[in-house]
Amino acid sequence: MGSLKNTIRALKNQVGLNYITLKLHDGSTLQFPEDSWAENFGVNAERLNAYYRGEPVPDPHPFGVALLSARNLGEFLSIAAEKQRQLENYFEHGRLYMG
Repeated sequence: MGSLKNTIRALKNQVGLNYITLKLHDGSTLQFPEDSWAENFGVNAERLNAYYRGEPVPDPHPFGVALLSARNLGEFLSIAAEKQRQLENYFEHGRLYMG
């Protein structure tokens, strides 16, 4: 199985596809295209706009959902995960916890 993963990784590298791999608390992993963090940012901006307009808040981007249950993140993704948790708390409780 390892050689198949290596082949897939090599093919992705050849076509210029870079992925972010998130390891979840249950031990599973999810892969997202490298630009998913930027897409997540855009979706979160749309969600905030809907909230402020009093409209139903759209669902989060799948990357944002995965960040909430990811572990062993590097510095950049740890910050992104904390900001995602703060945003979800804001939608749920109407206040932003900046701890």
